[in-house]
Amino acid sequence: MDIISPFIGAIVEYTIHPIGRQLSYLFFIRRNIQNLKSRVETLKYLKESVLHKVNEARRNAENIESGVQNWLTKADSIIEKSETLLNNLAQQDGLCLNLVQRHKLSRKTVKLGDEVVEIKNEGNFDRVSYRVALLEVELESSKAKTSDFVNFESRKPTIDKIIGALMDDNVHKIGVYGMGGVGKTMLVKEISKLAMERKLFDEVVTSTISQTPDIKRIQGQLGDKLGLKFDQETEEGRALMLQKRLKMERRIFIVLDDVWKQIDLETIGIPSIEDQLGCKILFTSRDFSVLFNDMCADEIFEIKVLQEDETWRLFKKMGGEIVETSDLRSIAVEIARECARLPIAITTLAKTLRNKPLSIWKDALTQLKNPVVVNIRGMNEKVYSSLKLSYDQLDCEEAKLLLLLCSMFPEDCIINNVEHLHVYAMGMGFLYGVDTVTQARHRITKLVDDLISSSLLLKESTDGLGECVRMHDLIRDLAILIASKDDHIRTLSFSKGLDESWPEKEMSGDHTVVYLNVEGLCNPPKKLMLPKVQLLVLHGPLLLDRYELSKTFFQETKELKIVEIIDMEFSLETTTFHSFEKLQALHLFRCRLGNIDRIGHLNSLEILNFRGSNIRKIPMSISQLTQLKVLGLSDCSKLKVIPPNVLFNLKNLEELYLRGFDGWEREDLNEGRKNASLSELKHLVRLCVLTLWIQDENTMPKQLFSRLLNLEKFDITIGCAPRGFWSMEISRVLCLKMAETGTDIDNGINMLLKRSEELHLVGSVGARVLPFELKENETLHLKKLYIYDNSKFQHFNLEQKNPFQNVWSKLEYLKLSNLENLESIFHCDHVRGSQLNKLKVIKLLGCNKLRSLFYYSILDDLFHLEEIKIIGCAMMRTIVGNEKATEKIELASLKYLTLMDLPRLHSFFSKIEKHGQSCLDNLQPDKTSRNTDSFFNELVSLPNLVRLRIDEAHNLKMIFHNILIPNSFSKLESLWIGECNNLEKVFPSNIMSRLTCLKLLIITNCNLLEGVFEMQEPKGTKKSIDLLPSLRHLELIELPNLQYIWEDNFYELSKVKNIEKLDIRQCPKLKIEYPMKVLRQLEMLTIDLRDLKEIPLKEKTTQMLELEEMETSKDEIIPFRDGSKLFSRLKHLRLYGSFDYCQTHLPMRIVQILHNIEVFEVRKTFFEEVFPIERSWDNVEEWQNERYKLSRLNLFELPKLRYLWSGGLQKNSSIVQNLMELNVLGCGILSMSVPSSMSFRNLTWLTVRKCHKMTYLLNPSVARTLVQLRLLVLGECKRMTTVIVEGVEEENDEILFNRLDSIDLRDMLKLTSFHSGKCTIRFPCLDELAIENCPEMRDFSLGIVSTPLLLTENIGLYSETFEICPILEDSKEIYVSNINVTIRQVWEDHYDTNLRYLFEEENSEDNQCDPSSHVEE
Repeated sequence: MDIISPFIGAIVEYTIHPIGRQLSYLFFIRRNIQNLKSRVETLKYLKESVLHKVNEARRNAENIESGVQNWLTKADSIIEKSETLLNNLAQQDGLCLNLVQRHKLSRKTVKLGDEVVEIKNEGNFDRVSYRVALLEVELESSKAKTSDFVNFESRKPTIDKIIGALMDDNVHKIGVYGMGGVGKTMLVKEISKLAMERKLFDEVVTSTISQTPDIKRIQGQLGDKLGLKFDQETEEGRALMLQKRLKMERRIFIVLDDVWKQIDLETIGIPSIEDQLGCKILFTSRDFSVLFNDMCADEIFEIKVLQEDETWRLFKKMGGEIVETSDLRSIAVEIARECARLPIAITTLAKTLRNKPLSIWKDALTQLKNPVVVNIRGMNEKVYSSLKLSYDQLDCEEAKLLLLLCSMFPEDCIINNVEHLHVYAMGMGFLYGVDTVTQARHRITKLVDDLISSSLLLKESTDGLGECVRMHDLIRDLAILIASKDDHIRTLSFSKGLDESWPEKEMSGDHTVVYLNVEGLCNPPKKLMLPKVQLLVLHGPLLLDRYELSKTFFQETKELKIVEIIDMEFSLETTTFHSFEKLQALHLFRCRLGNIDRIGHLNSLEILNFRGSNIRKIPMSISQLTQLKVLGLSDCSKLKVIPPNVLFNLKNLEELYLRGFDGWEREDLNEGRKNASLSELKHLVRLCVLTLWIQDENTMPKQLFSRLLNLEKFDITIGCAPRGFWSMEISRVLCLKMAETGTDIDNGINMLLKRSEELHLVGSVGARVLPFELKENETLHLKKLYIYDNSKFQHFNLEQKNPFQNVWSKLEYLKLSNLENLESIFHCDHVRGSQLNKLKVIKLLGCNKLRSLFYYSILDDLFHLEEIKIIGCAMMRTIVGNEKATEKIELASLKYLTLMDLPRLHSFFSKIEKHGQSCLDNLQPDKTSRNTDSFFNELVSLPNLVRLRIDEAHNLKMIFHNILIPNSFSKLESLWIGECNNLEKVFPSNIMSRLTCLKLLIITNCNLLEGVFEMQEPKGTKKSIDLLPSLRHLELIELPNLQYIWEDNFYELSKVKNIEKLDIRQCPKLKIEYPMKVLRQLEMLTIDLRDLKEIPLKEKTTQMLELEEMETSKDEIIPFRDGSKLFSRLKHLRLYGSFDYCQTHLPMRIVQILHNIEVFEVRKTFFEEVFPIERSWDNVEEWQNERYKLSRLNLFELPKLRYLWSGGLQKNSSIVQNLMELNVLGCGILSMSVPSSMSFRNLTWLTVRKCHKMTYLLNPSVARTLVQLRLLVLGECKRMTTVIVEGVEEENDEILFNRLDSIDLRDMLKLTSFHSGKCTIRFPCLDELAIENCPEMRDFSLGIVSTPLLLTENIGLYSETFEICPILEDSKEIYVSNINVTIRQVWEDHYDTNLRYLFEEENSEDNQCDPSSHVEE
């Protein structure tokens, strides 16, 4: 039985049970239906409960778990199936079915019931939703909506650098700063978006810090974006939770926006870098110092305002296309300009004015020009309030006052903080605890730095003129608005144009700080009605016969403390003296000074500066100014006399500027001494700043400088002329040239030598000065070293323990000039102790024995070298030499390389052979190398080279090798090649992909050059290449064998998409075509007239798309029809031709664009007129009424030119209304007769040469319009008898040349006078008159001539250095009282010589053929 039992169990299981189950379907159908109903109801209750939870989660913006969504779908499906079955069964009355149907329905009911139970069991969820990290919401939202971010071209490099910093493992903290409203937040949002898209981080979170940081709010912002819910109440507890959450992420990017002061990251909960290496933090701030000093950012990037074109692009996007309509565009452009390129202002104004009528636009423009009354929606709330936060955040009242003070300067004015601000601030009395000028300088430097760090002032490029700043226009507007409500500093800045009357209402009121640019104003008032003004700047000159103001002009300005007058006439005799009783500072810059003897009565005066004025003698009364701290006499070229003991009495002087005065006399000449001696300086023991020129070292007493122990800054030249300009960036400059034999250099000069930051050694004095002998613990401060004209100097020795090593410790700049025996710069194989690691610039001129610049072994020490300049070194063969020439060299910091007049230069890096340990003697190119023909071979790496210029290097055949090191030359922006007569190739094909940064390319006078770029593409490929995307300026000039720009590329210029300046001329073998797309974007063009005439374009070329509205047919030649469309951006146009191409008129397509041209030049054509007006023009009046921008006109070698314009144009002078410069040369039959109606009121420069038909230049009426003329040059006009012809004079007729300071008349063989009439001619500024070879000129004029500034010594001939060489014997420093008498004397002194020369000239004129004589005949 035990054996049988298992089998019986199995039989029952597999037979009896299934039979019973099948029978149960028949007998228990009602029970099965009831079970299904109850199970479905239970499932419905559960589903409703889950839905309640789901809806609650959705109301809380939580995401529903995907399993819950799937369960709800399945539950709905099974409920629907069950209810359908139950409904069908309910319709079966009493279930009277046959057995088969009964079994089938019952079985289905049971199975559905089981499925309902199974789904019900799956629906027991612990939670149905989850909270979404806020960052994900933001990302989804940003994808759904259109972003306001505009990807500006000028900001792409900054974005790329920031992304690069995020990818740099060594950078953990990044700073982004800029002024308020510049777009920092928008840019950082874009960077966050890019970081997520590029999967640089697992999480990116952002928080706004603001002026008053709320730690809990910051923690909440970060937590929300991480999906972190805080249960803790305290900041400390939340910080621990946040820190724990942040550490969970391997790579996380945290952005802290709008940081105003130092914040403790640990207090917030941000882990330290040591705790979380994958954490990067980016801060934005308006204050650089907060990022640098407080937050210790590793990399800091500045966000600047937009470019002009970007401003308009953003304005148009925000304002809509309506701004391009004809009636609105000009106003919209001005409004956009008033936004000063600040994004917040652009966006606010454009959106506010969008779809508004024209009148509202005009009113907005009016308000913007007067910031005190701006009432435009959004400007105060968004723009000014945003900017004012930076002002309010300044914790120093001095900084706030200084910012308000800066608002006095005109828009876009460059402010030299050393030159101006410390004087103004001292005089206004808001520098607390400051007693000396030096202290004031230091304080101002600190305050300016604070304002720059706060983005309230913008740092400007200085070019060696000291630290300069500028105010952003909207910051200035804000400062003016604040100052209008300030009692201490209430500013007024006024600047208007030529010929305007003095606006008395604007120039009056209770202003305390006033800047008046009165240049060109007429009719000034008798009194300046500014009773509270303390600081007054007057920038002239006025449009007057004389520059002086009335005697009562200052009568109502009794509170004056600082007066600065520029380019005007000033005399204390004509000044209401009691108005200056409180005066502390007086600046008279470039002024014509009258009598200033009474200046000694200004007892309160502390600062007196005559810089650039015409002062000839210092008044004795200055010695009475015992409170004087600053005396400035720089650039006073007329200064000849400083009376003895004047300087001696100024015991309180702290700053003395005497650069340019060389009249010192020896102290031992007591009797009859008219000038000061240098010994007087010994008694000025408070001197801190001194600029001094001692031409004759014999006038210098011994130990002159030993007592001047307080000198902080100096610029002292001894024994030679001053070299260059004093840079405020270099505090201590010494230029020394002393006799080869003589006493030893005294202790005072030795002290200056050791303290100098810039040192010039001229002649053999270098051997006596170098090397420096330093005592223990002494260091040199030398940053710049210049050595000139030393025939003995051979090299520097860098060996260890050599005294020369003291020279290099801080040296940044080295210039060696005319060192005849210089064989090598550094006499050693290796540099020890990193002696050259500060060197940035090295320049060599005229070192003719030098064969190479560096030896390979010292390159590792030159890691800061930025510039190399070598000129005129006849034996120079290579820049870097090595014995092997097989090792790679890299100058990673080199940016600028200039190589000129190096006839033997062969390569940048080459093999050399040495003899012993001496310099690099026998230089030989490595014949085994693959790179013997290229200047830069395959071993040279210059990854940061920006500018390259090579001139007169006749040995060069190739510039770049076919194989280059990766990234070498990839940052090249400018390449200039000239007069390399053996050059065959410039760019091989492999370098094209690297030239993405190239902006300027100039190649001139290379006789063998056949092509510029090699293009080697596989045959059959037709891909579009974006060549040179950054190229803006291209010049190819005098290349006689040039055949192509791009090899095998017929339509060459079409590939250059962004070219703006194009000059291709004197390339006879080059066949070039000018695509219309290129022409439309050009701003400067030089073009042959034959190329201008027509452009052949065929329909099959891909460039047909560029023709746009112009219709063509197959093979049709397309002429230039509409110049305004072809040259829509052109500003500078040069047309040239050849005398075998006889076009006699300016092409009409050029006439159509003349009103937009600013610089226009025509050369070598047969034009008969330059400005045709009536020919082929439908609407003459409309054309004449255009507003012309022409500022410079050059007419060269035009032998058929008869007149500049036809009769129709003479009725209207608008074409010359802005003309500032007119140059005419070689126009043989030109008549300059100009109608009386024409006016040249802006002309400053006029030259006329070789115009042989002219008998005179001007008539009196036109001459009277030349009120701005500064220079007049006339030469080789064989028939000219007078400059200004006699007119119909009336009594008291006068001609005033208000600003003319230089006249040059030469080779005028028939010139008899300057003016042949009797008009009175006044020259208030004339101080140079050059007359050469004018044998008939016996008189200057038949009328009265006034030349108050002209000295007899300034009448003569120009030397090669453009200095006047007196023509009169015994010329003395006396003014010309009667120029007619002086000219007669000149004629008499030179009568015989010039008369013979005249006869020779007349005889030669008959025998020689003038180039244009055939035209004239």
